[in-house]
Amino acid sequence: MLRRLRETMAEQVSAQERLDKIVVLIAANMVAEVCSCYVLRVDNTLELYATEGLKREAVHRTVLSAHEGLVGLVASEATPLNLSDAQSHPAYSYRPETGEEIYHSFLGVPVLRAGNTLGVLVVQNRAKRNYVEEEVEALQTTAMVLAEMIASGELSALAQPGAAKMWQSAKDFEAMALGEFLSPMFQTVDADGGGAKGIFGGGSAEETWKPMLTREMAKTMAAKGGLGLAMPVFQQMLRMQEIQSEKAQP
Repeated sequence: MLRRLRETMAEQVSAQERLDKIVVLIAANMVAEVCSCYVLRVDNTLELYATEGLKREAVHRTVLSAHEGLVGLVASEATPLNLSDAQSHPAYSYRPETGEEIYHSFLGVPVLRAGNTLGVLVVQNRAKRNYVEEEVEALQTTAMVLAEMIASGELSALAQPGAAKMWQSAKDFEAMALGEFLSPMFQTVDADGGGAKGIFGGGSAEETWKPMLTREMAKTMAAKGGLGLAMPVFQQMLRMQEIQSEKAQP
């Protein structure tokens, strides 16, 4: 399954399409009737980002507090939860929009990175059963792959209206910052190369194209993670939006 996950991660598709494919792949591999991915948002709530098996209309609609329900319990304690009858657990929280009441067995694992909880990955089945150790370990391994996807900020743009533009602005800011770092390096390179024709043939043409080359290198570096500036900038933009929304409320 890990090979197929890597292939899916490498596909040139949108973040939502990639995540949708991943939950389908996990459900098929674990013979689960449901696989769902919840992501911890900056406002400390857990949002359903993708599902195979639950009602599609619940995606980006179902939002839980960080301690709400079984998913919240997994997130807050940062440990797997393996239940044969989820509805009998005292922390069970019924959400009618998901249609999950027909599923009894529940396995949830935290999506962790550097000790921090980024979300929760869940599989469910109608039959009452406990998942075996190998299944728990397989889901935890898969959660590690999802952690990198969440940490990259790729999914954050799906969280709320306007966030996609903010995420792009944050990435553009990082590319600009990287360009400022790279520019002095290129300025020290003689376009004529001291008679050796510089980097790309030398002369005035190279001087003209050098800034464009610097910008493109910066964009490429930012797209691959760069210095890690985009995520904190994006999170700060989201916080500012939330503060403005709160102030606007009567």
